[in-house]
Amino acid sequence: MKIIVRKAAQLETKSKREITIKEEAADVYKKFVAAGKPDSLFARDSKAVLKYILPLLAPEEKIYEYNTGQKAMAQLSKFATESDITITWMTEMEKHVQMEEEFKRGLHKFIINMLLQMGG
Repeated sequence: MKIIVRKAAQLETKSKREITIKEEAADVYKKFVAAGKPDSLFARDSKAVLKYILPLLAPEEKIYEYNTGQKAMAQLSKFATESDITITWMTEMEKHVQMEEEFKRGLHKFIINMLLQMGG
């Protein structure tokens, strides 16, 4: 029983960490789009995006290989220009941001419906 509880706690921690990584990357991407998609990102921002994108586009690579903003931005640029990769980091981030917005709209509708049912 203790092993199951410990494993569940580990999975919950991992899930929270993954959600945080996705949220940070989405926030950076939204700022990036609002700024008119400049040629580069701040070091912290490029690493935040890469932390989310790297497992999707290059799962064999490790994030520690891109320990500076310059290296992280170079890898993001490489994803955007390689001809054999059809998904770029910007496309992947846009997809995530859209899914996040759809989820929020759905959750908002669900909450309103629940409140209406409780009040009626």
